[in-house]
Amino acid sequence: MVCKVLLVGNGAREHSIAKKIVDNNGILYSYMSKENPGIARISKKFILGNLNNFDKLKKFKKVDYAIIGSENPLANGIVNYLEDKLKIPVCGPRKEVAKIEASKIFTRLLLDTYDISGNVPYVIGKTTKDLETAVSEFGMDFVIKP
Repeated sequence: MVCKVLLVGNGAREHSIAKKIVDNNGILYSYMSKENPGIARISKKFILGNLNNFDKLKKFKKVDYAIIGSENPLANGIVNYLEDKLKIPVCGPRKEVAKIEASKIFTRLLLDTYDISGNVPYVIGKTTKDLETAVSEFGMDFVIKP
């Protein structure tokens, strides 16, 4: 049986996945925010658009399953939409689980709450004063994440 796969995303990771799908005789359909020529060239059909505009996914409702490579659509519930509304099985976490990757604050607090080792010292900040506090606490050896 030939497998029809929807791939969401347009980065190098997605390009690598796309090549493997086609190399294994799968039929590739792609939804990208910006055209990746390598993915576009090997896709049977591709659509460009905002990856958080799930309505466009209805055009792919005949695929056998989907793979989501981009983090932002995962965090915004693309898996929930594909599985619940279009009944397409998906390789990727549902919105509730994707939060652990999408939100650094959520992850840090989760690690603290359950005393999971590996959490680095951190400051959650929103103001210049918070940044000054981080500099005084950590010196200049720290990373700022959005």
